[in-house]
Amino acid sequence: MSTQPASFEKTNIEHKGYLEREGYTSIDMVYEDRAQTKRKYDNFFLLTQEQCKTFEGRLWQLQLIKNEYESLLLSRPCISPERN
Repeated sequence: MSTQPASFEKTNIEHKGYLEREGYTSIDMVYEDRAQTKRKYDNFFLLTQEQCKTFEGRLWQLQLIKNEYESLLLSRPCISPERN
């Protein structure tokens, strides 16, 4: 004879059925899947941070080039491509 109330056993069976429908055989599999997903997210986050740093460095270099280009445009006389 079970020491658990009937409503608890029914709920427990419903939860197990839900887990099985979702592809899990135990709650431990859910925890492992969650941990694995968190590791993947953390790795993705670190990769994204590194890509942002690289982008910012390149953007800074391009800004310097743009500033130099604009400075040269202002300092040199404009020569028309059409010479008559």
